[in-house]
Amino acid sequence: MPFFAMQLEMHRWFDDLWRQATGSGAFPALRPARPFGALGAAPMLGLPPTDVKETQEAYVLCAELPGLTRDDVDLQVRGDLLLVSGQKAEEKDDVSCAYRISERRFGRFDRSFPIPADVERNRIAAGFRDGVLTVTLPKNAAAVQDRTKIQINA
Repeated sequence: MPFFAMQLEMHRWFDDLWRQATGSGAFPALRPARPFGALGAAPMLGLPPTDVKETQEAYVLCAELPGLTRDDVDLQVRGDLLLVSGQKAEEKDDVSCAYRISERRFGRFDRSFPIPADVERNRIAAGFRDGVLTVTLPKNAAAVQDRTKIQINA
């Protein structure tokens, strides 16, 4: 049974990776949080781990960016994507030392997130505190109400 559970988790990882790579599912139904989410594809690929929450008023994206300052991060809307990018410089303190373990990631990262159709783009706001980037994407109430049910005929 433990092997089956591990196999299911691996399938979920690859599904998440596929959704991110293809941009499909713009914040798909916001799947419930998983206890081992930090072991997902993003951290394995050197991308900042990110949570996206949905409230009645907005989508809230929180990205962990330890070791970076607000000036190290670039945030843009390009087309239907929210782009988060930045660079973390490697510390060069002592050339005479040899690393025994090195798990920290350095270098450039680029991450994109599809913007849902009901977001009011001119009101997107961002803040940066304690290494966490928080982006609020307010929902446009008119866009939510502007949905029409289409009858499916037999």
